[in-house]
Amino acid sequence: MAKSQEMESGISKRYELRTTIGTGSFAVVKLGIDRSTGEHVAVKQINKSKYELKTKGKSPESIKDEFLLLQQVNHPNIIKVHDMFETDETLYLVLEMASGGDLFQRIIHQKKLSGFCLRKAISKTYTLF
Repeated sequence: MAKSQEMESGISKRYELRTTIGTGSFAVVKLGIDRSTGEHVAVKQINKSKYELKTKGKSPESIKDEFLLLQQVNHPNIIKVHDMFETDETLYLVLEMASGGDLFQRIIHQKKLSGFCLRKAISKTYTLF
């Protein structure tokens, strides 16, 4: 994403964007640092036109709706969403940094989970409801 896009959205006033920590078919995730607190965050930069192509015409508005809903959720097993910035071409989502990976990554790495790990993961999921 171009620096001018970052300036235009206003994200560069609040967060310093650093290295890329992940990529996908329509988004790039960068390490961000909150300029006022020094907190490390994950900044997901979503290319709106690529998103629409990959999701068969689904509007980026649906991401905004989900973002606004997740901002209201406060649970230790759900990534916190902090902020959102936008330009005509890009949507920036500022998320809690989670460096431990997710359950899928753990399964891929370990090939299988023990009964104890599986019970623990499922019980954490059920506490959401």
